[in-house]
Amino acid sequence: MHELFEKYNYNLKNLKKSDVESFFENKNFLGINVTIPYKEISMKYLNEVDGLAKEIGGSEYYCK
Repeated sequence: MHELFEKYNYNLKNLKKSDVESFFENKNFLGINVTIPYKEISMKYLNEVDGLAKEIGGSEYYCK
């Protein structure tokens, strides 16, 4: 769906739990969707978290 409407490549990454932290630290991506169980881990690497996202436990974010 992303590739069809937005004209960019959308790749699924299957990471080992031990590789998740380094993936976020390297920030080798332009945009990202994070699913459970990695949402909480990902939030500490974000530059900004939307207030409503904080309230509901989501992660709408901007990452430099």
